[in-house]
Formats: sequence, C-alpha cells, structure tokens
Amino acid sequence: MNLDTADDIRAFLRLCLDPGHGIKRTPAKLAGIMPGPLEEALMRFAPHLAELRDDADQQEDKARKAREAHAAALAAWITAEPDAETGGPELCPQNRRGDQRVPQPHFYKPGDDGVLRCLFCSAPAHWGGEPPRAWRTPDGRVWTLASEANEHGVAQYEDPYIPKRYTALALETMYADQGDIEPVDDAGAPPYVLNARSVNRAPAPL
Repeated sequence: MNLDTADDIRAFLRLCLDPGHGIKRTPAKLAGIMPGPLEEALMRFAPHLAELRDDADQQEDKARKAREAHAAALAAWITAEPDAETGGPELCPQNRRGDQRVPQPHFYKPGDDGVLRCLFCSAPAHWGGEPPRAWRTPDGRVWTLASEANEHGVAQYEDPYIPKRYTALALETMYADQGDIEPVDDAGAPPYVLNARSVNRAPAPL
C-alpha cells in the first residue's frame, strides 16, 4: 500500500469505499474504522480533516455529558419527595422566575465531585434523609438550613449573625450543657440571593 502522495491516499480510500463483492461503505463508516497509519497519512495532506475530527470528538463528549446530566436530573425528579404544602417537588429558594420571583424546582446537575447538586443553590439531590429546615437552640436562636452541605455531604445550618456554618451534630455538641436543640419546620426558606446564574429580572429585594 503506497501512501506517499495525496493521489495515492485518495485512490486507496476510494477502494475502501467500494471494494467490490457487493460491499459499499459510507464516508462516515470509513471514518469510524480507518486504521491509524492510514489516518496519519491522510492528515499530512488534509490537516483540515484533523481539525474537523477533533471538533466532532469534542461535540460528542459534550453531548454525552449533556445526556448524562439529563438522565441524572430525570432520576432526581422522579425520586424527589413531594413537598408537604404543594404536593409537588420541593422548590429551590434560589431558582426564581420573573418579576415576582416565583420559586421553581431545583435544577440538578452533576458537579466535578460527581455529586448531583442544584445549579442554583448547590443543595445535593439526595441528603440521605430530608434534614429539618432549621434547628432552634436553647438560647432561642434559629439556625436555618444552608444551601451547601459540608465536604461529607452532611447538611449545615447557619445564623445570619454568625459567620460560620454547623451541622446538627455540631450544634447539639455546642449546646449540650444548656439543653436540647429542637427541629423547626416552619422557619422558611434560606434568604434569596440574586446572582448571575439565576433567571430573575427584578433587582429589588423581596
């Protein structure tokens, strides 16, 4: 097989497309089965084909990741627990739409760590048991559920006047000598934050 010139390569590729004996190949089929040495020889004379191939590989990779994200989001939606008040999936405190900032469902997408998290509030799709929306400590302070869990995926709670988040176990340990902490279900959603990734248009605070 002589692959020294462009004409030689073109002639051989024509033969590959129509080798006879009733065999016919499409260019797409040929591109998928082309052996390495033949492809390397081809790229020497047609470098634009290498660029197109690389672009096609990148697009296929993006499409694969998009399909995986879609499948993961579908699984999260199917397995989501209904909200007690609305009967539908729990609404995201950050994903709000329109001038009235109507809360929308969480939009889950796999992160770099492989954990499925909401694109807007970073809440994981599966907590391993829904955590309380807040805890009331013996001093009367109400710690609301934060938008991000810790590095182990455990829910964290925050107070607007304390620049640190704590898990329920940490709060229980902190107040062990003062009394028990109590779950609070009606504390409301975490405060809304307007950000560039949201779909909101109204700049005024709620």
